[in-house]
Amino acid sequence: MIVEDRDERNKLIYITTHDKRPEILPQEIIWTNWTTLMNILNDYQQDVPNPVLSYLIEQFELLITSLGLYDDHENHVIIVGGRWGEPIALEYNFYACQGGRSFKNAKYLAFYYAQRIQYLFEIEKKLENVDIRELKEYVPEEYFAKKEPLYKPEKRTFFKLKKIEEFSPAIQNDSFGKTGRRIAFTQGQTYTTLERIRKAKVTSELRF
Repeated sequence: MIVEDRDERNKLIYITTHDKRPEILPQEIIWTNWTTLMNILNDYQQDVPNPVLSYLIEQFELLITSLGLYDDHENHVIIVGGRWGEPIALEYNFYACQGGRSFKNAKYLAFYYAQRIQYLFEIEKKLENVDIRELKEYVPEEYFAKKEPLYKPEKRTFFKLKKIEEFSPAIQNDSFGKTGRRIAFTQGQTYTTLERIRKAKVTSELRF
């Protein structure tokens, strides 16, 4: 039932799981789907960093996922700062970071490094709170000798990766702060879609 409201500031938004606007909806009703809504929230979160807001958005995403309204992980790409991670991924096909770090469900991962994004990886396996020295199937002893000779056992989040694409030319960073100075595209992690990262020439085109 639609309740008539003569105040033009009040809008009725109808949210569904459809990919396209249902034809049955009257034109005066604003329509969107849960995927678009989550993209908008994630984009706002990137522009206005706030720990409380990030937590609320993550919990909202968990809620609508558990209700079967939203599951777009097959199209999600995690982008992380990769000064350390990218060379490791290229040589050893994995990425490991501090344990307890929260990531949204995604099928792909890319690294922002040296003002550009050049490689796309598929996430083959994700393990939480593991000691990577125990992952002998994925992490050879050579890695510790060459990269972390002083390694101490600790819990990490681990991604087994497979490189699937190299962007040529690389996606260049075009992020600028309020003062006009160039800033990092991300220092922690952010998200985009597979379609966007494959089409983008600059990082601003990765945002929703």
